Amino acid sequence: MIDQGKLEEARAAYRQALAIQPDYAAAHFSLEFSKTNSEYNSDIKEMEDIYAKSGLSDEQRMYLAFALGKAFEEFKQNEKAFSFLLTGNEIKRQTIVYSLESDEKCFTKIRDLFTSNLFAAQQPEKCIDGSPIFVVGMPRSGTTLVKQILATHPEVHGAGELIELENIITSNFGSIGEIEFAENVRRADDGFFSMVGNEYIKNIRQHSSKAKFITDKMPGNFLFIGMIKLMIPQAKIINCRRDPLDTCLSIFKTLFKSKAHHYAYDLAELGNYYNLYRDLMGHWHKVLPNFIYDIQYEDVVADLEKQTRSLLAHCGLEWDPACLNFHQNDRPVMTASSTQVRRPLYKSSVKLWERYEEQLFPLRKIIC
Repeated sequence: MIDQGKLEEARAAYRQALAIQPDYAAAHFSLEFSKTNSEYNSDIKEMEDIYAKSGLSDEQRMYLAFALGKAFEEFKQNEKAFSFLLTGNEIKRQTIVYSLESDEKCFTKIRDLFTSNLFAAQQPEKCIDGSPIFVVGMPRSGTTLVKQILATHPEVHGAGELIELENIITSNFGSIGEIEFAENVRRADDGFFSMVGNEYIKNIRQHSSKAKFITDKMPGNFLFIGMIKLMIPQAKIINCRRDPLDTCLSIFKTLFKSKAHHYAYDLAELGNYYNLYRDLMGHWHKVLPNFIYDIQYEDVVADLEKQTRSLLAHCGLEWDPACLNFHQNDRPVMTASSTQVRRPLYKSSVKLWERYEEQLFPLRKIIC
């Protein structure tokens, strides 16, 4: 229900669950993230009382810690908020097997494979359809906001976070970063790249057969920008950027549903992964000049109309003032930003990291 913007119905369902099981931590978590608190209230007290009990499972404590961190941030009790967030992230990190070194090797292999010479040697046949608009970037960098702005345009269908691109690439070339993948990319001819591109187009056209453009808002597709260029050279790439510290803080405050963000729950790992993303985007800009459109979250917040006009023009879309009312779009939003994009644009998240300057030192020393 939250994904569809039905917040009142969702909150009623969470409260009904809590009436049956008052210590249901996941329901407390979901209820907290479906609303905004203007004052300390009984919901928060109940979470604190449960959190103080002995015998809680790690999972229960994790859900409550993320929820209480969010609640106390709203009251600007920053030390208390961050203490809860740190606990929640530490518990989550203990459940994950993750190697930053593996990601570093993968990113290096991507840069080594996708060189200017590789693109110069390929002249892909024109894809039958240039409809995809890929919205990429780090999570919590404004990707959902940009997708909602675009999806409010009558000629754009917002298809959400799609897995089709990675699945098609993997099935035809292997897993990115592996030796087999590099060999298959170098071996492929222009016709094969176009064939795979058309296969992707066919799959996403199942979401809409009539829309001029279809958004694919999978942030992690920034890894596949080189493949997109080879497969679908007419596609649009929108890279969402935001202040690095605000981006990483927002990630650290998020308990992701997806299993794709294993770097997210440790400040040092998070900072190092952000640097990998930033370096790779610099590489893509170097080897594929004018292929990627960067949009800055802070600029959108400062002047929504100006940035929206520029974004639409880049995508080949006529101006439509309805895009300024993106928060009224009733299409489902299946991301951590599902409640935020139901609100008009707000500025309270800009430079939010400054509240936690001391606590974020392990992050600041890595990405600044």
